[in-house]
Amino acid sequence: MQGSEVKSLMIAWVGYQRRADTMKQYWAYDILHLPNRFKKKYARPLDYLIKSFKTIKALFVGAPEVVWVQLPPSPVLHIALAYKFLVNRRLKIIADAHNSLLRKQWITFPGTVSLLNKIDAVVVHNFKVKEELSNAGVKAENIFILEDLPCDFKVPPASDHQTPYVLFPCSFDIDEPIEVVINAAKEMPHIDFLITGKHEGKLSEALIASMPANIKLTGFLSKLIFEQLLCNANVVLGLTTRDNVQLSVANEAVSAGRPMALSNTTVLRSLFSDAAVFVETLDPLSIKFGVSQLIENEELYKEKSALLKAKRITRWNGQAELLRTAVII
Repeated sequence: MQGSEVKSLMIAWVGYQRRADTMKQYWAYDILHLPNRFKKKYARPLDYLIKSFKTIKALFVGAPEVVWVQLPPSPVLHIALAYKFLVNRRLKIIADAHNSLLRKQWITFPGTVSLLNKIDAVVVHNFKVKEELSNAGVKAENIFILEDLPCDFKVPPASDHQTPYVLFPCSFDIDEPIEVVINAAKEMPHIDFLITGKHEGKLSEALIASMPANIKLTGFLSKLIFEQLLCNANVVLGLTTRDNVQLSVANEAVSAGRPMALSNTTVLRSLFSDAAVFVETLDPLSIKFGVSQLIENEELYKEKSALLKAKRITRWNGQAELLRTAVII
């Protein structure tokens, strides 16, 4: 894919995320990742101060013509607009607005909605977030939908896992029902459940002690090891209690051509109904039934994921072209 030839920069005050990395092939931007340096919340102001300095430095040194800012957090938007006003009035600013921008502390952050209406485009990941941002006061005509773009994985080594396994990538956020997954795993002792992500400090010792032997907490994994587990998984499980979440793991499952069991939400059905089995997020027996259905029909759902991948790439290209034509001329 070929995108704009203008000098572009994506600023993300987080560590690596596949969405920004995958879109790079089309938009040809450089990426500035600024993950948190301190674990304690009381040190967050110092974190933001360091990130602000590095962001300003990158803008002055790089002198981009187009800046993408990943939101949240909101302050990076304020910095980009201040730079535009003071240094380069021709700078174009695009906000890649994740659904968490709608959380109260970010959408009500002073000036956020007003500034979103002053930039060139607000990019959202699905129609539900577009509706909610519009209801919050962002101009609907300035909001563009740009879903997650499926990617290609290098052929990974074959798995040496002897037991069929469900991969459940997890951030241990409040919308991910860990206890429900534990109860589902108890119903399926012949299937392993691999839960990835940094769980230290997020799960109680009592909860960990209650886990059956077929649940494996992998901890934080390198990109290479995670992709190996993903590409060999018998089922990829994606759960959320939030209706506006797109679930990046669902797009990763499609990218890898894997069977997937997803929460039965409006957004996920609209995006992945061609290839997923949908389960009730808070019902362990529904999850058990969905996982069993996928394992029994694994080859069929692999084919469904592969077909959906091609369809999603075509749709994404159309969405990207609308945005490119409207903003980057």
